[in-house]
Amino acid sequence: MKVPLHIYLSGGMHPKQVDGKKVFWHDQVQEAILSGRMIHYFDPRLNRLDFNPNLGHAGAGEEFMPHDGWGSVDLAMAGESDIVFGHLEKDNPGGEGATAETFIHKGRDPFGLRIVVLEDPLDDSKGEIRDISTGGGDFTKALIPNRARYRKFFMFAGRPYLPLDGPNDFPFLAYRTLEEGLRFYELALQQFLISDSEDPFFINLIGDASLEFRGTSWISVVREQLGSHSVVHFLNPSLGWPSPRVVDVALNGVEQRTLQDFFSWKADIVLAYAPAEGDTATYMNFAQGIAAAKAMSPHKLVVAWCPNKTVLHALGDHNLMFAELNEAIGFIRVWLKQFGYRGGRVTT
Repeated sequence: MKVPLHIYLSGGMHPKQVDGKKVFWHDQVQEAILSGRMIHYFDPRLNRLDFNPNLGHAGAGEEFMPHDGWGSVDLAMAGESDIVFGHLEKDNPGGEGATAETFIHKGRDPFGLRIVVLEDPLDDSKGEIRDISTGGGDFTKALIPNRARYRKFFMFAGRPYLPLDGPNDFPFLAYRTLEEGLRFYELALQQFLISDSEDPFFINLIGDASLEFRGTSWISVVREQLGSHSVVHFLNPSLGWPSPRVVDVALNGVEQRTLQDFFSWKADIVLAYAPAEGDTATYMNFAQGIAAAKAMSPHKLVVAWCPNKTVLHALGDHNLMFAELNEAIGFIRVWLKQFGYRGGRVTT
């Protein structure tokens, strides 16, 4: 996996007054998950003269960013990121910048993670005054309500944005509060936060955590047999979360699928699991997980275990499938021997 994970902070640049202090939402995101070898932030505030006094006029040894250069740098940073965290406040004048940055990110990395906090999008009493054509080259001032502005945002930004309950006439596809967005953000990154002294090797586990193999959790079997490799780290939306913010908070179905795709995109190996006896929906999820992993990274090693030969045949011959879980695990163990240098010793 390419490290570190790059996170671009998209949204308003103005702080809020909290208890007489200026509070930037950018700082709140970075405090939730600290930067380090595994995490790096692209913070567009650092390119603004009003925020970064070190940006002076062009001259010997001085940094300089012209006003019209901000947008180009912002788009470049968004395109190079693994994750875009967007925060569109209630008083955001339009969200055009966040729309463009998120659209660029979606085009570069369709399986990257895009988390958006969208405050109060359905309050049509708020919006912005713009010139609206009345025909014949004439224009008049009119209020463009938030509903229309943010519909445009969703149309361009695309998935995966995470749904909230809302009216059927509007695609409620973002978090309403920064706290909700930060909760999912921490869920998405916690499993990547490991010691800076390690050279990590990630395996994404696709499959329902409640499924068993010979009376034991299949995930426990995999972790027990492969966990002896000191540099191996496992990814799965059901694994524990050490953050106090997200204790006892369940992921909804869209969040789980979003994380599954993101984990597969970033992992070195994908290991998919299907039960010996399952219903059609179970096998469809299994096949979809394999297809998504291959689609996002055709060169990635995807190993799957499914004892149902009918399902194996339906998936075709161009997948690395095993009819026994132990065989799949054994194959990965052989493959991992080539990465013994990561742990400073030869793996066995």
